Amino acid sequence: MPGRTERLPARARGVPLPTPGARSGGCISKGMEIKGRGAMVTTQELGRFGLFAGLSEAQLDRILALAEEKRCHAGESLFREGDPATHLYLLLKGKVAIQVQLTSRPETITTAVLSQPGQLIGWSGLVPPHHYTAAGVCQADSHLLMIEGEALRQAMERDPEMGFLLMQQIAGVISGRLRTVQ
Repeated sequence: MPGRTERLPARARGVPLPTPGARSGGCISKGMEIKGRGAMVTTQELGRFGLFAGLSEAQLDRILALAEEKRCHAGESLFREGDPATHLYLLLKGKVAIQVQLTSRPETITTAVLSQPGQLIGWSGLVPPHHYTAAGVCQADSHLLMIEGEALRQAMERDPEMGFLLMQQIAGVISGRLRTVQ
């Protein structure tokens, strides 16, 4: 249901999900929908996305335990440039533009439009200083998997093999995005 936020039973730490209108981690404008774990995404489906290539089923299960499904409408912002990077997102369906504000003039440019299932959005949630380097804006109604950055970083520290594999994939994502901007 639009505008509804649920708590995940998997979250033993009791960290609440973002509320509508939050600055980051939730669609900034009204109409977002977040569903708790029990998502449509299975461990096998998650493992088919390039970001998670090489991870074991147990590692994928740990990642899914940190994830919520999220739906945003066209025109809604996932996060703003410069905001604390509290979450990273995996596109399941839809289209999300990555936009940066030019410092030389009051203009925003789109550096990438992501529309393929499994594409990573908001990698800044795993890379210090953990602030979004661009804005993420839904260009079409979109369905995403939202993963809490801090919880994933802690899981990566507890499982260095998983951390290494994920950071290796994220480095590839960043490199690819930089090549397309040049």
